[in-house]
Amino acid sequence: MLGVSNLSKQFEILEEQVNSLNEAVYDLTVQVHSLEKEELERLTKRVEEAEQVMLGVSNLSKQFERLEEQVNSLNEAVYDLTVQVHSLEKVCFD
Repeated sequence: MLGVSNLSKQFEILEEQVNSLNEAVYDLTVQVHSLEKEELERLTKRVEEAEQVMLGVSNLSKQFERLEEQVNSLNEAVYDLTVQVHSLEKVCFD
């Protein structure tokens, strides 16, 4: 009977160790889940920030194109005015 009693005690010790390990695994699972959630939130925020930057770059590109068109238009107007001034100078001083 002494052998059975020892086996029973060893079995109880093993059960306690298994329970303790199960609790540790559960705690680690919760921690991993929390870290994954935090990382996902952090990455989501970075993606949203990148999208805003990309949208800003797109808007700046469109504004730059419009400004280039305005500069070209103004250059043409300056050229036309220069031609008119030259013509008026010929008329007035010739």
